[in-house]
Amino acid sequence: MRNLLSCFDPASFTIAGVSSREERPIEGLAGVRPIPIAASAGAAGRLTTALLEVQTPLAAYRAAALARRVRACAVMGVYPYVQVIDIAERAARLAGLPFFPYLHDTIVEGTTGRFRAGAAVAVQERVFRNARRLLVMSDGMRDLYALKYGVEAHAVPHTYQEPIPDQPPETPGNAGAFWGGLVYTINRRSFARVAGALRSAHATLTLASQNSREDLERMGVMSPGTDLVFVGDRAEYLRLLQGQGLLVLALDWPDESPVHEDELATIFPTKTPEYLASGRPILVHCPESYYLARFFREYGCGLLVTERSEDRLLAACNEALRGGPQVRAAQAAALRAAGKFGAAAVAGALKKHLDDAVAEAD
Repeated sequence: MRNLLSCFDPASFTIAGVSSREERPIEGLAGVRPIPIAASAGAAGRLTTALLEVQTPLAAYRAAALARRVRACAVMGVYPYVQVIDIAERAARLAGLPFFPYLHDTIVEGTTGRFRAGAAVAVQERVFRNARRLLVMSDGMRDLYALKYGVEAHAVPHTYQEPIPDQPPETPGNAGAFWGGLVYTINRRSFARVAGALRSAHATLTLASQNSREDLERMGVMSPGTDLVFVGDRAEYLRLLQGQGLLVLALDWPDESPVHEDELATIFPTKTPEYLASGRPILVHCPESYYLARFFREYGCGLLVTERSEDRLLAACNEALRGGPQVRAAQAAALRAAGKFGAAAVAGALKKHLDDAVAEAD
């Protein structure tokens, strides 16, 4: 959201925050300081969920009062917690303003099996009923909501801020692979298979992850050829990507994860635009039915392995690291696909959705 909001005049929006500490200015958004309307316990978990639920009525009142004070024309609820989207929907009704939910995950499916998951059903019903325009993070989520609930949604994807090159890098990457981000319940088993294939290929593996080394060792993805690194800022991260021989994306099969199948099937990892714009080869390991597989097959922008086969993964890793005309073609296609996530284009689409829907209400 910071990347997306950086495309707008800071005077055009106000952020109502849920925080565990005093709010500070947001890096990259000059002069923007979130205004607290509720407190959280910090990290995601049952305590934060319970704390937010208790505060929901008061937080909604505070958010509505803030909206009136700044003369807002609409309320947008960005979904990381059911309780946060609940607060935003209530605040919009209290303030008499159009409500725009922007869902980064499915509501009901994304909370299946979690603490107080039952509350998500009622919240989703109100969100669907009262949304002036329902915004979602990917075409996969849009299609799921149309098929499963008969609800129209509009995809506003992740953003990529930097210029996108016309051609893949001329210099080859190193002889290893890279994974950025957490290894957890949506990708633990699939990534472990990729790591095993890379060991068989005698390729190095670099992880830029918040996981501890001990945690990764328990998952079986650490080995003598694996390196866990800390990346200080975005520019450093992008430089790191551009020096790799292979970038890895993976999602678990439904029988490997406690996460609902429809949530898994619609996930589009936030690191994907950065991977695409790097122009490096990308290996994708997930079921054929998932949106992630559909995207990479449609754009021809990566090496796709949709079987739980280490032999197939080994062959794909070797092919990517060797390079060649087909791999080079996939790299060029990745740069073209990255244009879908250009920050200016995504911000323009978001502004049009807001302008059109607010105009319809006048």
